[in-house]
This record gives sequence, C-alpha cells and structure tokens, in this order.
Amino acid sequence: MQAGQVKTQGFRRSDVHPGNWRTRPYNTWAFSHVSEIVPSARIRAEPAQPDATLPADPAFLNRKVVLDGEEESVQSFLTRSETDILLVKRDGRMLARWHAPHAEPALPHILFSVTKSITGLLCGMAQEMSLLDPDRPVGDYLPETRAGAYGDCLVRHVLDMRVSLDFEESYLDKTGGYARYRRAVLWNPAQPAEPVEGLRTFLNSVGKAAHPHGRPFAYLSPNSDMLGLLLEHVTGERYADFIARCLWEPMGAMDDAFMTVDAFGAPRGAGGLSCSARDLARIGELMLEPGDVLSERWVAETWISGDREAWDAGDFRDFIPGGAYANQWYLMPPPADALLAVGIHGQFLYIHRPTRTVIVKMASQNLPLDSSLDAANLEFLHQLTLL
Repeated sequence: MQAGQVKTQGFRRSDVHPGNWRTRPYNTWAFSHVSEIVPSARIRAEPAQPDATLPADPAFLNRKVVLDGEEESVQSFLTRSETDILLVKRDGRMLARWHAPHAEPALPHILFSVTKSITGLLCGMAQEMSLLDPDRPVGDYLPETRAGAYGDCLVRHVLDMRVSLDFEESYLDKTGGYARYRRAVLWNPAQPAEPVEGLRTFLNSVGKAAHPHGRPFAYLSPNSDMLGLLLEHVTGERYADFIARCLWEPMGAMDDAFMTVDAFGAPRGAGGLSCSARDLARIGELMLEPGDVLSERWVAETWISGDREAWDAGDFRDFIPGGAYANQWYLMPPPADALLAVGIHGQFLYIHRPTRTVIVKMASQNLPLDSSLDAANLEFLHQLTLL
C-alpha cells in the first residue's frame, strides 16, 4: 500500500486538505480526524473509562419509522441520511448502537454547531462561579470589542442569538465574509499574500447591523466564538483546559476530545469540538440530571427560558416551527418537551425529557444544509423516542 493511503475509503490521506475536508468523499474520514487538518487543542479524558453501558437491542434497527408518508426501517434511514454513528439511550440503557462501515465510533467526531450548546453549558458553569454575568455588556469583559458590534451587547443576547451583527451565515461562500471568517479560524486555506488575521481580530472587526441588540433570533456563528473568547478571559484558562477540568473529568468522559484553534490559539467555540458519540450522549444525560457536574439552575433555565416570540420573528422559524432558543440550545415546540443541539452536515443531540431518551446522530452529509433532509432528521429523532 502506498504511503498516505486510507485503506477503507479508497483515497490517499494526502488527498485530504483544508480546501476539501468538508466535502464528499473526504469528509467520511476527515470528520473523525479533524485534528490532523486543523490545529487542535486536546481535551484529555483521565483516566480513560471503559464503556459500561448495557448491550444494545439489535432488533431496534429493524423497527419502522414513517417519514414523508413512507415507512422504512431505522437502518434504512441511517444509510439514506449519510449517518456515521447513532446512539440511542433511555434511562442510561443503550437501546441502539450503530455505525457506518467507514466510521470508527471510539474516535472523536466533529460536532460542528453542537459545539455551541456545549459552549453554552460552560458559560453556565462560569456564571455559577460568579465569573460571568449574562446581564453585563461584552465590552465590560473585553474592552477591545467596543470598536465593533459586540461592545455594547449583553452576554445574554449573545447566548440567545439576539445580537445585531452585520454578517451573513453562508456556508458555501467562497469569497465573501463567511469565507474570510473560515480562513481566520484555519478551516479554509489562506489566500496567497493574505496575512492570517485570527479569530479575535475578525470578531472585533464585524460591525453592527441597522437594528439594536435584543431583537429577533438571528443564527450567527460568530456569537458562539465570542462566548469562547469570553470564557477564556473570565476563567483565565484555555477553553480546552476549562472543559477538561469542569466537564470532561467530572462527568467521567471515556475518550479524549479536541477543540480546533486558530493560529494564535483562540478556540472555535461555535463549531470546533470533536468528541466520541458516547461522551456526547453523556452530556445529553446530564441535561436530564445535572447532578454535581452542571449548574442545575442553568439547565433548568435552558429548558424553559426560550423566547418563542423572538424565535417566530427570526430566521430559523421554518426549521423548527413553534420552537425557541436559549443558552445556545434549541427548544422543540410543545408538547415535545425536548432539547436539541444541531450541527451542519447532519450532527444532532436530541434530549426527550418525558421518555428520558438521549439520541446522538453523527453524519457526513454531502451538503452542510439540506432543508428536506433536516426536516426528515427531526421527525426521525422524535419517532425514535416513541419506539
């Protein structure tokens, strides 16, 4: 075999680079090896823990769901939706555990914007430590932000995606502001003769939109990256060190995780976390029973505090009709009583309180966003709670 050949995927490791790692077929390998492509800080699981969950029910994958009026098996939809890994747990018992032939479940898989929800939890820990006040302006903590949009924005507005920001979330942009954003975090290759500006410089350069802060929900990833910078400032620790000490170790994480960083070490709090499916499921279980790990007040607030009017007037109302958003988490519409964390290319963490079900679905979907597949995924997750 030639050096650099990826045995199971049929392409060479040297074929994968910052310019193509999020595209098929390369993402089927890259999404579990992001630390080889983008500089990343390790989040250590010490000591490594064995998987003590009970065996899954193999018949679960043959059960039927109805999507778009058609009945199909759970496993059929997993294949159709380009899923890498599925875990379904109920009351701590493993109901289903599946992975695609190319996937390695113990490896850290990129979470993309599921990272936002975990960044929100870390902000709750910082508040519990009296280090972060959501009702203070960002500029009180980071004076350099006062030259841009964030200086007079309340931390709470950042947490709830209600920031006035002159920025467009356009994942397929190759030449505009979003492409510049991705170059700043080293997710895209640098342009020739262009200096590396870094995440902090980029965020401080983004201006305010015409409306004031605190208006309708507007999904903008730089907000969550600003939370990552705030966390490092108020805690005096790197993001990776803080999450290792305050979340990974206390919850008994089983596997090391990684956080992508820019050229100057700034964390990608909006989407740079990679972790194993079983550790992500554990975080979901903590949203049902925070125990001594998460802030019970913060978790309880997250479950109930979303502003549904702000959501209905915002730009994601068609994604989850009747939903809401709080502390970087999606709230499903009544009567579901469920929380959701979502990332592009098909990453989901779904927590259904009535049945105490936690679902992790990791994928390498070809497109970052696919509205019809997104809708099918949400219905699929809900139906899994009923099986």
